Order: sequence, then C-alpha cells, then structure tokens
Amino acid sequence: VLDTGDYAGGAKALQDYLAQYPTSPRAPEANYWLGRTLALQNLHADAAAAYARSLKGWPQTTWAGDAVVRLSASLVELKRPDDACRALVEFDQRYAAKAAAAVKIRAKDARARASCG
Repeated sequence: VLDTGDYAGGAKALQDYLAQYPTSPRAPEANYWLGRTLALQNLHADAAAAYARSLKGWPQTTWAGDAVVRLSASLVELKRPDDACRALVEFDQRYAAKAAAAVKIRAKDARARASCG
C-alpha cells in the first residue's frame, strides 16, 4: 500500500481488519501501519491514536521504536511538543539501543522540531 500510494485505501483495509479482528496478535502491527497511512494523509490526530494503540504494552518488535518516533512526529504536527518529547524519552529508554540508523535520525529530527531540552 505504501508503495502504490493508495493511502486511503490502505487505511480503510487496515481499519476493516482491526474492526473484524481487534484482539488479533497482529492488531498492534496493523495499528502501526494504519498510523503510517494516516500520517501520509496528514491525519495526524488519527495517526497518533493508531501509533499509541500499536504501542500498548511496549512491544519489543522490529517496528516498535519506529512507531514511537512516528508518534512523536505526529504529536509535533498536532502542536503538542511536550508530549512529543515525552515519547522521545520513551524511545531513548526502550528502543534507541536497537534502533536502525534511519530511525535514530528521524528521532533526532523530531527532537529538534519539538525543541526538546
């Protein structure tokens, strides 16, 4: 979906999946991808909510650190820099050590955009 650019269609498919299988073991990852598709449509409030749902229980998955950083970026877009900075503190504590270089770069950018101390 991200490759084809059909973000609205992808979001709809993910929302349908989550409505049908809300307790699926794949629901957290589906919420992560839902957040990605919503953020690409500049629907940052909905994206932030999807990212937050994906992170319940602080999963230790390959995408979790990226979800925290993307959550913080959506919070910056929503003019919630304090919340964005708190998310980035969680990223540093829980995920930064194992995060890919690209995720660390996005975290640094989000930290600068939120003016974290």
